Amino acid sequence: MQINAPISTFLNNRKISVSTETDLETIHILFRQFPKMPFISVERDGKFSGVIYRYDYLQTYLFQESNYLTASDLTTRNIIYLSPSNSMEEAAEIFDTEAYTEIPIVNNHHRLVGVLRKDDLFRVSIPASISLQAALRRSQ
Repeated sequence: MQINAPISTFLNNRKISVSTETDLETIHILFRQFPKMPFISVERDGKFSGVIYRYDYLQTYLFQESNYLTASDLTTRNIIYLSPSNSMEEAAEIFDTEAYTEIPIVNNHHRLVGVLRKDDLFRVSIPASISLQAALRRSQ
């Protein structure tokens, strides 16, 4: 695969989503079941609405006074996400400049179609000519 290949080439259906009405206890259970997951995607009426970051959830869950909070109360809406047609190179730029380990992939109908992990970049092969040029530069 090439670095300029679309993200859709690498996508799997790895995604965990909840609705905006999901209660705090359910979110707690999901984060416990998936301890390495940095966020849970949130959907409103079947469309991507944002994410609940593990850190935000932990602060709320540990220090909250109310059991009546929902996913909507914890959702971060202003986040970076990509489309399946974006290239792996564009994803690599985001991973290099931002502190993300996963990026939501949202289609043009605003539906979450998957999650791209930073580790997925390792599945991208660099063209041999570029690899050879890099090796030659390092040896000089």
